[in-house]
Amino acid sequence: MNIEISEGTYNRLLEKMGADETCELVIRRLLDSHITTSTQKNTKPPAEQSDEDSPVLEKSEFPNNMSQTKLNRFLINDIWHETVNWNKAVRIILILLEKKGRNVLSLDCPGLVVREGKYNKANYTYLPMIDKSVQGVNAMSAVRIINYLAYKNKMDAELIFSWKNHEDAVHPGEQGKIIMTPSKE
Repeated sequence: MNIEISEGTYNRLLEKMGADETCELVIRRLLDSHITTSTQKNTKPPAEQSDEDSPVLEKSEFPNNMSQTKLNRFLINDIWHETVNWNKAVRIILILLEKKGRNVLSLDCPGLVVREGKYNKANYTYLPMIDKSVQGVNAMSAVRIINYLAYKNKMDAELIFSWKNHEDAVHPGEQGKIIMTPSKE
């Protein structure tokens, strides 16, 4: 049986996907979760984050140190991804590029390591929908990879992140925004 869904819905599905999950497994997990929680009353208001006070960092102002940061939200191709981390944002871009016919194995992106098929080494995540494995990276490398892929492929992106409230963070407790607009250049 085949089911047709929009690209936006498919991207939201990818956002919920674990490292070794297929689309079907994600749908099953979400359905099971919905059935379990639909009878419980949720009294918490939805979490809203204000981005308006976040400093916007231009390409020349990217921080030199992104350690102790957390990616809060990620916009690519006009679709927001809410539950992501730095590595998942890289994986979402790779999946989008493969869907557009780009062979991500041929990308000449510094710091990005992609292998054909399932690669069972530590720090690799298998992406079953494109049959590739991608090596995880730290936050700074992820920002560089996202920037490179966005500009090389004319994909506008926005990264809303925060520094953890930790003594090693460059700006403890603060939030930042990186906007990439290669389509306008």
